Amino acid sequence: MRDLKELLREKGEIGFILDEDERSDFLRFAKANGFKWLNGKEIKEDDDCFFHVAVSENYTIANISAMCFIKDKRRPAFRMKFKDFAENGSL
Repeated sequence: MRDLKELLREKGEIGFILDEDERSDFLRFAKANGFKWLNGKEIKEDDDCFFHVAVSENYTIANISAMCFIKDKRRPAFRMKFKDFAENGSL
């Protein structure tokens, strides 16, 4: 099983797909693990969060368009449902 730090070292960036009811859970998870928004701001549980979010090896997160998963060649190399990761704590 690989934890988040190991996955980020290997992949550089991970895209998470969030369900409607997972957004505040994801933000709590990201803040607890030392992530900040791409612009450097601290994460707050009531921040706006899209259904598709990228986390980076430099411990930043950013909202991304669903189009990144469909058409863009720069899409995150590795993506998963946050629910799957949260249930296991690793992959």
